[in-house]
Amino acid sequence: LKDDAANPDRPNTFEVYADDPETNEKQARENATRAPNVNVKNPVINTKRESLAPHVKRLSADANAHNITALNTVDQVREITDAVSPDTFSILSVFAGRLGDTGHDPVPVMEQSVEAVSAKPQAQLLWASTREVFNVIQADRMGCHIITAPDSVIAKLGGLGKDPMQNSQDTVIAFYKDAQAAGFDIPV
Repeated sequence: LKDDAANPDRPNTFEVYADDPETNEKQARENATRAPNVNVKNPVINTKRESLAPHVKRLSADANAHNITALNTVDQVREITDAVSPDTFSILSVFAGRLGDTGHDPVPVMEQSVEAVSAKPQAQLLWASTREVFNVIQADRMGCHIITAPDSVIAKLGGLGKDPMQNSQDTVIAFYKDAQAAGFDIPV
């Protein structure tokens, strides 16, 4: 893994799993030595809700590229943005889709996060947990640097810009074909 022959020109992410902050930091330092293109993936907090920002700050100061994950609030984004070095590549992954799953509108959080992250030239904001194609448009409009999307969303990207009337007709055709295939008949 030292040479990372499989993907030498692409970033690779190695996640840290320790819950206590000191072991977490040791694992992060170990992961950072695996290859020059490794981003250390570290959660924003541990299971006790203790912030890992002080550890991220030390690791970032040592030029360890980071992907700080599981962010869900603007305050977390601001805290981590303050912690990362302006000279070290960092990805801040906000779980926008999970916010939406809990009934919170992710757009204001993401807009404020874009603004907060802009204070650090090497920091990039990632829209995580994408749930629908429109999230891709939202992320792009607000200036997110990265968006992760599952195959189910990627497969629907071909429909971007589809005429709404065509969408209505395609839907009705599908309903009609389903009824025909099922042998439905309503006697009149």
